Amino acid sequence: VAAAFDLGARARPFTRCSRCNTELVPAGRDTARGRVPPRILERFARFQCCPDCERLYWDGSHTDRMRRVLAQAVGLGNESARGEEDPP
Repeated sequence: VAAAFDLGARARPFTRCSRCNTELVPAGRDTARGRVPPRILERFARFQCCPDCERLYWDGSHTDRMRRVLAQAVGLGNESARGEEDPP
């Protein structure tokens, strides 16, 4: 099914809020400060925020696992399957 509908080329994982499905917008540490655990704020510089429900997202270990699952399911290449941690 994934190949028949070329889902690998169309996939845009992690671009929408899992709570309300609104498109996410980039956010920095200032937005995340006080809203995420300090260790997350230390490890990551880039976040995504839902402008509607204000939920925050970052590319943590859960995202890495989900990218691997999606890569197998819809044939995303390695570059799409790899989550990268931000430098300190």
